[in-house]
Amino acid sequence: MRISNQIIDRRALDAIQRSLTGIEASHAQVASGLRIHNPSDDPAAFVGATSADRQLAALDQYRRNIASAAVRFQAEEAVLDQVTNLLARARELAVSQAASNGSTQTRLIVKAEVDHIIAEIASLANTRNGALYLFGGDFSDAAPFSASGAVNPSRPPAGGGSVEIEEGQTVALNHDGQRVFIDTGVFAALQQLSTGLGTDDEPTIALAITSISNAFDEIQNILGETGARTRQLETASVNLESLDVTLRSQRSDLADADIEKAISRLASQQAAYQAALMTTARMESLNLTDYLR
Repeated sequence: MRISNQIIDRRALDAIQRSLTGIEASHAQVASGLRIHNPSDDPAAFVGATSADRQLAALDQYRRNIASAAVRFQAEEAVLDQVTNLLARARELAVSQAASNGSTQTRLIVKAEVDHIIAEIASLANTRNGALYLFGGDFSDAAPFSASGAVNPSRPPAGGGSVEIEEGQTVALNHDGQRVFIDTGVFAALQQLSTGLGTDDEPTIALAITSISNAFDEIQNILGETGARTRQLETASVNLESLDVTLRSQRSDLADADIEKAISRLASQQAAYQAALMTTARMESLNLTDYLR
């Protein structure tokens, strides 16, 4: 059977091309550390690695949600701590002016301080979280309270939603203004005390002491809830880190190249390529005289 030079050349070039393709693939593995660059490299492993990438991206979003919620919780705790201190001071003032402890003159003086406390708590109730109001609820684009603690009935400071911190697990964001300042009776109790002091009404002052104590206890309960939510974030964060390690390990097993083997294979392929070039060059230099010898 006669084999033409053209066939020999084509086969030699095909062999060289295959060697180059193999060298390119091995070089890509060594350079990137990955053995999979296209679905055709290993379809099953490619699907598994892609799935791991999606889950890792979801973990990043959960981390951002946790970080955002943590900032809000820290801000809320700081506000509640200050409200607690102010309520404690208001209760001290109320006790000092109850029954025969105070006079009309001293009660008017104390009223001025209580009104200042109301303004301070209203300012705290209007704390900002970035561009929005922390306790604004669903209407967080505008201050939820006036300087006296009044709210706009058409824009109640309620709501606020929640964020997902793990797959299928959500956490409510900070308490809204309705829960913290209205439902607890904070403003109502302080305004009751202010009224009693201004009118020199001892029974109203006595009732205000109880109201302020109740509001104080309610704020403490909310602080406890906020602390529990913070611990929930911490637990979720630990779980995410553990899952992150697992997913990265799985992805590495599926997609990462064995660098030592890849380098060895690349060296072997390069040697084979050089040998193929030399063989082809030797064959191309043969003529009829060489075949007749």
